Amino acid sequence: MALSAVSTAKAAVWWSLKPEKREEFSMRTIKTMYHNKLIADRIFSNLGLELNCRKIKQIYEQCIYTGITAA
Repeated sequence: MALSAVSTAKAAVWWSLKPEKREEFSMRTIKTMYHNKLIADRIFSNLGLELNCRKIKQIYEQCIYTGITAA
């Protein structure tokens, strides 16, 4: 059951990524991405920044993918 849960989580995340971001990854990568997303969402929300601006959206995406290593 644990192996199927990991495989399902990996598949769900892999399909949600942009095609240029799709590469080999591990559960650690998924955990890091979601942790970064949580922190970035809080920071951007507290600063009142919206993702409508292209430049702000690029910075947001850089924040999410920071610290992700290749598997």
